[in-house]
Amino acid sequence: MKETLQIRGRELTGSEAKYIEGWLSMGFGPEAIAIAYDRTMLSTGRLTWKYMDTILRSWAEKRLFSPEAIESGDPRRASKQPSAPQQEQRPAADSEKLARMRRMYEHMKGGTGNGA
Repeated sequence: MKETLQIRGRELTGSEAKYIEGWLSMGFGPEAIAIAYDRTMLSTGRLTWKYMDTILRSWAEKRLFSPEAIESGDPRRASKQPSAPQQEQRPAADSEKLARMRRMYEHMKGGTGNGA
């Protein structure tokens, strides 16, 4: 689970472990927790445990435990993602910038494509 949350080089604190244990006991798997992590990072810019817990508890109340259920049952997701036609309408300069940013990101990750 530490890998999912991008925690490296240290053990989980007791409080962090309790959050994770709670999410797993609610019925969430690593894939759903990874989606909550992604949304937390996009919204706050860092791993904010309380924020992520709020997301997961909200999904639990709605009985959205799988990635498929989350994608179809959480309307906030659809409003934050650009649709395919919008992406195709980007000016060429924006596409070039995006490609440069992706190359830079891959280089920073070590070029492995697996986050290592």
